[in-house]
Amino acid sequence: MGKALLIWLLSCGTLLAQWYTPPPHPTALPSHPFFIRNTWYIGGAGPWDTMTMDPAAQRLYIAHGSVVQVVDVQTGTVAGEIRGLAGARAIALDDSGGYGYISDGPAARVVVFDRRSLQTIAAIPTEPDPRSLVYEPRSGLVFVVQTAPPGQTPPPQPGRRRTTPSQAARDANAASFITVIDPQADSVLGTILIAGHLGYAQTDGAGEVYVGYSNRDAILRFSAGAVAAEMRNRQTEAAHMPATATAAGKQAARQAGEKKPVLLDWTGGQGANSNAGGGFNDIPLGSGCGVPHGFDVDGRNGRIFAACGNMTLEVLNTATGQQVALLAIGSGVDEIGYDPVHGYIFAADGAQDGNLTVIQRNFTTDTYAIVQNLPTRERAFVMAVDAEDGEVYLVTDIEGADLTHPGGIGSLRMKAIDGSFQVIQIGN
Repeated sequence: MGKALLIWLLSCGTLLAQWYTPPPHPTALPSHPFFIRNTWYIGGAGPWDTMTMDPAAQRLYIAHGSVVQVVDVQTGTVAGEIRGLAGARAIALDDSGGYGYISDGPAARVVVFDRRSLQTIAAIPTEPDPRSLVYEPRSGLVFVVQTAPPGQTPPPQPGRRRTTPSQAARDANAASFITVIDPQADSVLGTILIAGHLGYAQTDGAGEVYVGYSNRDAILRFSAGAVAAEMRNRQTEAAHMPATATAAGKQAARQAGEKKPVLLDWTGGQGANSNAGGGFNDIPLGSGCGVPHGFDVDGRNGRIFAACGNMTLEVLNTATGQQVALLAIGSGVDEIGYDPVHGYIFAADGAQDGNLTVIQRNFTTDTYAIVQNLPTRERAFVMAVDAEDGEVYLVTDIEGADLTHPGGIGSLRMKAIDGSFQVIQIGN
């Protein structure tokens, strides 16, 4: 009897196991999971900012302190450096394969370089502290984002207490500059004053530019072509003199006016850009987003992938602004990357968890699911994705105790170990 009961229990257990299968862990879902393929120690000094991938040339451009390091991703070696910078912030590449643009923050300029020789060929002055910048292929223009100094922000509303400059930069009444550069002339076409504290910028490749706010739950969108047309119209108007002016005076004014950048103040006066030209409008994020910490755009399918401060990723429709999906991701996400060929979305949360969250998109149903959480390295939060082969690149370093500043418990300092700056290549 006991033996028969034991056999019956084992049979039921087997059937139960077949009927109930616990859901797989996200890292077990892909048939070919992502993994760290290579780690390349490239050295260098100082803090790093963003990086940009050139798929055609298989080169990775890294803003690292006072230089831009150029890494050949086929060999994992440094192909060269772009020097003479006060502090590299971001890199944008044109669609000709010939030139690149670096926002040199402390020097208040954009540096133009030749991608073949890696030599700088021009320096274009901007507003103070340029950071994010993008090259927009349809208009052929470069858009540079800078936070306006406190003295140039819209005045505070009645009843609001005064704030310090550092607070004002993130206040709801803060303003930002977007400097528009004409690469054909290596000069500034004009500057736009926008209400709000702006940060990371992207383009959809189809004429639209997107810039995330750092003080509200929204992403700014505008038409690059419309902005260029408005600025050139203003320049033409400024070049004309009254009919009573002499011919020589008209010609001199026209020549001066054609070269003078225009300033478009589109703050709206109340911290909104609704009355701005150029098709400016805000795409709102969820009320609990906590401002976008990074985002990417799928221009072909009209989707925005935005990482929020509340550890979620929102997928938005660029045409309607409606939320398509909401997914939980890790903390400390600084950048989002997108592989348009395979439909993978990557969230680099190296600032806290040291993970790379991989989200897969179903193009047929337009649904999204987390398929992998890949452990990476601490502080590996800056990312670039090769749009052609889907390889992902992160950078970080290794910290150790700073023995030059001895101290007791709680006062020990950490510093980067010399030569530990590294590129992490991830593939599947």
